Amino acid sequence: MTILLKFVFVPFIINAAIGHLGQVNYRIVDVFKYYALEAVQRPYFIADMSVLWLQIATAIIYCIDVVPFVVGYLTESYLQDNKIKSVDITASGWFFCLMCYPPFNGAAGSFIPTNVPDHVASFAKMIDAPLIGVYLHIVLNVIALLFLLAYASCSVSLGWKCSNLTSRGVVRSGLYGIVRHPAYVCKNAAWWIFAGSVAVHEAAAGRPWVFNLVCLAVFTCVYAMRAITEERHMRYTDDDYAVYCSKVPYRFIPNII
Repeated sequence: MTILLKFVFVPFIINAAIGHLGQVNYRIVDVFKYYALEAVQRPYFIADMSVLWLQIATAIIYCIDVVPFVVGYLTESYLQDNKIKSVDITASGWFFCLMCYPPFNGAAGSFIPTNVPDHVASFAKMIDAPLIGVYLHIVLNVIALLFLLAYASCSVSLGWKCSNLTSRGVVRSGLYGIVRHPAYVCKNAAWWIFAGSVAVHEAAAGRPWVFNLVCLAVFTCVYAMRAITEERHMRYTDDDYAVYCSKVPYRFIPNII
């Protein structure tokens, strides 16, 4: 099962790492290109520089997130305290995990499409007071980026234990001391901010907007089920996890869920 796990996820995680590094590189090159152009030409090359900086920040955050997984999948030792104790053998565990990754989420997206961009579009043209629209645009993007940064911090907290469908010991540091699945919460929260902004723009333009949010709700449920199957595996393979659950009783939102 460990060999199968690595066969599935090692190529993906290496490809993801290269892809995120590539995005950082491309966006930084765009910055240099932008400032190398004459002022009159710049708006034709990049209409909104704030979007480019948001894309750079997002790409860097995803790079931070993926590094612990690269090491976690490629290495395993007692020195790193990341020996694999067991791999989930249940069909439901694998199903809900794989549904969150290419190509499976892409295939599912053909039937339950979501519209999740990498930034919140401007509201300046939608609101009679353009300045309010600008501030709303900035605030929502900052909140979404903070959620993504918190999401990446969860991978940092897991350290070299990062990998899917495995039991490698309990982690209590960082946001894992507050709820048991902070990474899924933060990632989905950022997605809902991005998708919600699209829905607002679509509604204002008189276009359909409800279906995409329903589809995103389906994917959010997939992440919830993924968390539940992970907990089932951890409870069966690590007695320390029950102690952790007693000290951190909430899965997703403190004092609520």
